[in-house]
Amino acid sequence: MRIFIIHSLQFLAIPIICLFLSFLINSEIEKKRELLNLSSERHNLIIMGDSKSVVSYNYKLLKENFPNYNIINISLWGENPQFNYSVYQNLLKNKNLSNSIVVYNSTYRHLLNKSNKEWEKWNLKEKVDDLLGKTYKFKHTKSENGFINILKQGFKDKRVGIEFYKSLEDEYSADFSTQMQYIVKFKRLIENGNNNKFLICELPYDSVVQNIYEESTTYYHLYREAIFTEFNTEGLYFNYMQELDDRKYWFDHNHLHDRGARIFTPIFCDSLRGKIKQP
Repeated sequence: MRIFIIHSLQFLAIPIICLFLSFLINSEIEKKRELLNLSSERHNLIIMGDSKSVVSYNYKLLKENFPNYNIINISLWGENPQFNYSVYQNLLKNKNLSNSIVVYNSTYRHLLNKSNKEWEKWNLKEKVDDLLGKTYKFKHTKSENGFINILKQGFKDKRVGIEFYKSLEDEYSADFSTQMQYIVKFKRLIENGNNNKFLICELPYDSVVQNIYEESTTYYHLYREAIFTEFNTEGLYFNYMQELDDRKYWFDHNHLHDRGARIFTPIFCDSLRGKIKQP
């Protein structure tokens, strides 16, 4: 019996240690919440959205272009607007932002996905994944204010992409209002403050995704109509860009490599500058 107990304890040692350590660490989401919570209330440039906006910008170049702003990236990997709203709504309601800009990246597949999943404040899996280094499954530079730049590539056969986007259309109806309403809620939260600006953004994708959207999907065009109907000129739309038409600029067909982020960020800054007045 004693031997059985010893073996059981040995088997349970790693899970018990992970559980104990999880109480002492913050998950990636909690780190992003803290980043927002500790930021100043005036003159912020806040990037929100999903994985595309996590990796598409070079922080140093953003800071060079907008030196008078506190710049943070609170985008969450692979999450839709509803999930993002559940993570940040309470902080934004109490933050009293002023003279700030929020740029929210919209991605077609995340607006099509009508999942009602919301964030749970204490999530063991998130904490253990972060502890074991599973949050980002690729090498990247040290993150700066929530920005991450990928240093490797992970392309798959384009047929995988075609099958993926087709499967989305088989699974979901062409109704973008479920997720769109949460972006609108963000907009109202932000613009309820003093002299804040909320802009929606559609970050670039490569020519493979461009062709999939044009030839293999019908919902993407409906998505674009929904975005332009709701936001029209209150957006920064990039999509396929000739300047980034080289495989070396991409981690995969949707996410920019560090080299691509360095090319794209000045273009983004020029577009954003045309929408705002700097302090």
